[in-house]
Amino acid sequence: MSSKVDFLTQPPGKPDEPCVLFFLGCGLIVIPTSNSVMRLIVTGEETGNAFCIVGTGGTSLDPIGFHYHRQAHDIFLCLKGEVNVWANDESRTLTPGDLASVPPISAEHTEFVGPIMPSGWEDFFWFIGEPYQGPIFPDNDTRNPFEALVLKLVAATEKYDMVPVRNHPAVLLMPH
Repeated sequence: MSSKVDFLTQPPGKPDEPCVLFFLGCGLIVIPTSNSVMRLIVTGEETGNAFCIVGTGGTSLDPIGFHYHRQAHDIFLCLKGEVNVWANDESRTLTPGDLASVPPISAEHTEFVGPIMPSGWEDFFWFIGEPYQGPIFPDNDTRNPFEALVLKLVAATEKYDMVPVRNHPAVLLMPH
């Protein structure tokens, strides 16, 4: 028995539906002032809420700030180039094929592609972000971060499993 496998630009939104996704076009969300884009590749809707897979792409200027999750376990896989991962007071630069695991309650700071378990956390990106259609990622968002993002982040800490770690000391990036 053969069935058609659709080529999609967005996750199908339901489990048990085979598909092929265009990675660079999946569920694009821009995080205001970040000069980067989030890609929702697989959401909890496709996995029965077991996990989601998200990725980022953008400039290397201002990565995601230090934060931790009470329940989410992040796994980061470097596909191309380098991915910087910070966990508590340690950091590493991943190169293609490297994988990092950051369990709950670890202060993290990342640029990544990988699964997050349990799913549902991907809704955080829709909450703080904005739909994006444009080049691979925005590179000149000069809006005021307080006006465009900070109030959303404050509201998100109450609604999602994302706890900012304010005034976390700088951690030097360690080589591979």
